[in-house]
Amino acid sequence: MARPVIYSNQTKCAQCDVEMEPRKHKKPFKKLCPECKSKAHQGNAELKKIFQDLKKRNAKMTNEELGISTKSFKNNVKGETNGY
Repeated sequence: MARPVIYSNQTKCAQCDVEMEPRKHKKPFKKLCPECKSKAHQGNAELKKIFQDLKKRNAKMTNEELGISTKSFKNNVKGETNGY
């Protein structure tokens, strides 16, 4: 099945509605301008850093400090039936 032909050309930024420079090909949906794109990447990097810091912090803590009991996890051994 062929793709539908889209005649609309989106020339504005998806977030800030700034008119972007013309391109060779038509854009079927809105794109981000360079400023908004850099802000989005910057936000992703900040989130990644937060998760890395939490992972490092939790690696140093014991299960009791994290509030994890030994009953929280069940060992699932292959071949073990669950009563079915």
